[in-house]
Amino acid sequence: MADLDGRPRRDVPERCGLWDRVYDMFRRRQRDGNWAGILTRLQAGADAKVLITWDVHVDSTVCGAQQHAAGAVKRGDLQKEPHGWVFVEPPDHGHGRSRGGLTSKTSHVVGRSSRVVGYWESGPRVARRTGMEGDSVLGVLDGPDVAVALRGGGRTRSHAWKFVRWFADAWISRAIEPEDGCSADELAAVEADLGFELPPALSEGYALFGRRDDLTRQQDPLVRPSGLYVDDALGGVLVFRRENQDCACWGIPLSQIEQDDPPVVVESHQGWVPFLDRMSLAWVELVLSESLFAADNLYDACELPDALMPGLRARYVRVGLPDHPMWASEDDSPVRWYAAPGRLVRRDGFQDQSWIHARGRTISDLEAIREELPGPWVG
Repeated sequence: MADLDGRPRRDVPERCGLWDRVYDMFRRRQRDGNWAGILTRLQAGADAKVLITWDVHVDSTVCGAQQHAAGAVKRGDLQKEPHGWVFVEPPDHGHGRSRGGLTSKTSHVVGRSSRVVGYWESGPRVARRTGMEGDSVLGVLDGPDVAVALRGGGRTRSHAWKFVRWFADAWISRAIEPEDGCSADELAAVEADLGFELPPALSEGYALFGRRDDLTRQQDPLVRPSGLYVDDALGGVLVFRRENQDCACWGIPLSQIEQDDPPVVVESHQGWVPFLDRMSLAWVELVLSESLFAADNLYDACELPDALMPGLRARYVRVGLPDHPMWASEDDSPVRWYAAPGRLVRRDGFQDQSWIHARGRTISDLEAIREELPGPWVG
């Protein structure tokens, strides 16, 4: 066996001593749980910063077993010493036929509740069975999942636009079309009136879907390009979104307007406070919030008792958006998003009886939320 650089694994650097001593030390720390402890601490730190979401992607790689392997021993618990840091080998571990055939590959996406929400199969037997040449068949079992689509957060502007396109198509069932965006001439006229260029992250969002009221103007609407203005606060704030009763607004400080993807601030009862550190993330939040509050029968809300919070954490995965403030009250901050296939939930604040806003992609999805979180729902 060899490392990735081609060196045999016994060829350790001379300063490390004999290879078998290095291996013995590694295995001792493995058996003692040191590596598992380090992994747990790293995961906890990353989870606190919303750098990971708790989905598991299981990839079996290529299963090239011979037919004799169909009757292979499945009692993995009888293995003398399990590999890795699995201290008790699960009894169902063992090599055998893959679902797709003797030379197939299967992959699964498993949610926090241990339910498989999607799967892939590939290989020659899959191709013969489905008529698809050579590669994978994707199955999504329970509907579109915002947490999966936004895994890792919107790291760049292009990630944000990719997510918005996916959301419009998969969740709203109305794909983004060229006519959904504001024209270049319209945006150029706005820049001429303002006397400066719009940041790329702001202008690109307007150009992509600035005319889609269903994504941007349901509750606290996106300002139309001709309505963009500069507030005098903080030395100047370019306002692009307003609360429906003018109790708050969102904007970009002019001191950072020349950045490609500048931070966003929101006006609250405390004055202007940081909202999200990139405009592209603010677009994602705007689309989620405005879609969440659409006036139809797929939305509901309740003040969720703390006793029901374990159900939320067990059945829903946290969406990869950082915590951000709710303008109305400190008690309603921070805002956090959770999702499951076909279901989207926003929690405002950490107080007991904090408000939960929920949307199902279908009526049955909304009913599932109500059953899983049996609080005093308004609807």
